[in-house]
Amino acid sequence: MTLGEPTSRERRRRRPGPADGLPTLSPQELRELVELAHDAILVRDSASRIVFWNRGAAELYGWPPQEAIGRVSHELLQTTFPQPLEEIERTVLEQGAWAGELVHRSAAGDELVVASRWALRTGHGESTIVMEINRDVTAARRVELALRASEQALAQLFDNASDLIQIADVDGTLRYANRAWLEALGYRAEEVDGLPAAAVVHPDELQLYQSFTERALRGQPGRLETVLRSRNGREIPVEGEIHVRFDDDTPVSVNGFFRDISERKETEAERERLFQAEREARRALARQNEKLRELDTLKDEFISLISHEFRTPLTSVAGFVELLRDDGAVVSSEHRGYLAVIDRNARRLLRLVNDLLLIAQIDAHRFELEVRDVDLREAVAEAVEGAQLAADAAGVALDVELPPRPLTAVVDEARVAQLLDNLISNALKFTPAGGRVTVACRPRRRTAELAVSDTGVGIDISDQARVFDRFYRTRQAREGAVAGSGIGLTIVRAIVERHSGTISLESAPHAGTTVVVRLPLSGAGRARAAAGGRLGRYTGTR
Repeated sequence: MTLGEPTSRERRRRRPGPADGLPTLSPQELRELVELAHDAILVRDSASRIVFWNRGAAELYGWPPQEAIGRVSHELLQTTFPQPLEEIERTVLEQGAWAGELVHRSAAGDELVVASRWALRTGHGESTIVMEINRDVTAARRVELALRASEQALAQLFDNASDLIQIADVDGTLRYANRAWLEALGYRAEEVDGLPAAAVVHPDELQLYQSFTERALRGQPGRLETVLRSRNGREIPVEGEIHVRFDDDTPVSVNGFFRDISERKETEAERERLFQAEREARRALARQNEKLRELDTLKDEFISLISHEFRTPLTSVAGFVELLRDDGAVVSSEHRGYLAVIDRNARRLLRLVNDLLLIAQIDAHRFELEVRDVDLREAVAEAVEGAQLAADAAGVALDVELPPRPLTAVVDEARVAQLLDNLISNALKFTPAGGRVTVACRPRRRTAELAVSDTGVGIDISDQARVFDRFYRTRQAREGAVAGSGIGLTIVRAIVERHSGTISLESAPHAGTTVVVRLPLSGAGRARAAAGGRLGRYTGTR
């Protein structure tokens, strides 16, 4: 489409003339001036053919004048117009000018955005021309597009954030709230613009909120924990920060970033409730434990009292049995058998009473030792000799292994003898006929090692952790109806620990048991142990 010819009236109105008081430039001077312009300037005739193409146009589009002149401008530049070309040309004819943005394509194929201004002029011979001045704004538009895309991405990020985000004017008037904020507080987006920020803060928290806002306005943002109030009055505990956006030194907006901590507060309240319940349970448990300690003390006193009461008559029974057995003229051979049964059971009860008294002493921390230098070889030999009759009666071989030199330790001789008696007695009880029990005494670094091993029924792994507990009896003892009170190993452990020693046990079902006691050696005992020597071994009475 081409521009129509203007009327004679329009020609007279648009005919250029020198301004009063200003010098008149020649056409050549005007051409040179236009050539120096940085903008792309081109002149088109009424058929939109290019009749002038300055240096700025050649540099911007890439076509030299000889290739551009004579071409239809919007075909050469592949122009994209913001509105129909007919409307633009009509505006030029009616108003003499038009301004807007066009999209051109250069000779290299690059897309260019230009700010274009068209002006209708009357040339020589009253012909109509259009002067077009184009300024390249491609870079600026790209920056604007990138900025707009960034703003959109930021707005989308805010809108999809799980935190509650609000933007307010400096006077506290809300202008924006993201989706999480709207959902939590029950407002629609259109209701937020103009809403006072104070309307969504709990009245009890308003002073704190305002103080943090004032600090932020002074350039001192801080983290706060407060309570917001939804549209229906629901309280929402939040934590977050208030920041102020400044333009130079002038505050522009007050931005709040909050996180709903309702679940955390509920968890803290539940934790506090559980803590209080636990504390009360501990108090109740302490009271119960105190009652149990009182009952335990009463039990120990009762056991001690009863044991003392039993001990005296049992000692008398055993003594009178011994007198009767010594008087052969009075007691018949048949009655001697009865006296043997009475003596055996009386002594058994007396041992049990003594064990119970010892347990009571241990519990009351009245377990005292009478220590002196003792050759542990002799203690072991005597214990084996004392158990030999029981081993023979059970059909069990009883072996002993002793070092060639004395092995001296500072111990209570009677208690060590009791320790060995209990361990050997246990080994014999749980070893069937044809089995073997071995008692060893040997130096082991700075200690004397006393070991009692058997080839008996062994102990279940589940029972091994409790065999030293008071009154505990293993499955093998219960199922085999093996006689015993369940306190022998308890006493053994107490004696060992009182001597600052250690005790350990190794066992497996049907594979026998080994109990190892280690007691500290005296100075002389350590010297002899350092001299070394092989163990001596014998079977039977020594």
